[in-house]
Amino acid sequence: MRSWITIGFLSFFTFSAYSQTTEIAGIIFDRHSEEPIPFVNIALHNFLLGTVSDSSGQFTLNIQNASAYDSIEVSKLGFKPKKVLIQSFLTNEESGVTAIFLDQQALEMNEFVVTAKPGTKLRQIGRLKSKSRFGFAFNPMKTNATENLGREAGIKVDSKNLPFTIRQVKFNLANNQLDHVVFRLNIYRESLEEMGLPGEKVFEKLFDVINQEKGEITVKPNDLQFSETIWVTIEFVGFNNDQKAGILTMPVAFPFGKTITRQNSLGEWALISGAPSIMVEIEG
Repeated sequence: MRSWITIGFLSFFTFSAYSQTTEIAGIIFDRHSEEPIPFVNIALHNFLLGTVSDSSGQFTLNIQNASAYDSIEVSKLGFKPKKVLIQSFLTNEESGVTAIFLDQQALEMNEFVVTAKPGTKLRQIGRLKSKSRFGFAFNPMKTNATENLGREAGIKVDSKNLPFTIRQVKFNLANNQLDHVVFRLNIYRESLEEMGLPGEKVFEKLFDVINQEKGEITVKPNDLQFSETIWVTIEFVGFNNDQKAGILTMPVAFPFGKTITRQNSLGEWALISGAPSIMVEIEG
């Protein structure tokens, strides 16, 4: 029997102070360029709900039992995070879609990108496993893929206070029934306030997996160098499939090692037993 680590979609009508189910919709823009922003994380934290905007900056989110005075949080690297009252979506009855504008925020790249020293050794952190009875389900069986955007899993890379350069990141897909998947490689600084969980995101890179490809996938994150403990994660942020359904899983070697996961966009992190099929190749 297979066991998968698991877990929200999305049309418009107003509600009163509280309701059973309401769908809100929006489109996210760069205030400076006035261009839509793709693959933005959107979350309603108190209700453990979240999603990711599509390639055109549009999103929908199914809200259950929420007050009009609750807020969604909108976040993307390179922009200032923003909170938007649910009420603002409900007052826009004419079009049913609310425009959200984000302000750009400069990245302090010099804090963590430096020149690598020659002659250092290559090391591999993590493990690649092609098959397992256990797995992390980016998209479980018989669910709408839109409901699972923002699912994320990763591993810790401990620097031991020594500088190292990330040369490449590899991971395995055990199952992939979606024609075109968009993943995001994320790198987070370790948070001292959150007992070593991921904190500030310092790097991200989108990449596509097409034609239901599975097996080993390789991503090269521009030879970034760090001298601190970081978390490297893979996030499911988009897809293109008319059926909007299909299994998408990563093998997990249980009970060996630890996996950091979250089940929805900007959700709470959980550290669980089992090593995900992710390997980070570092030099240093």
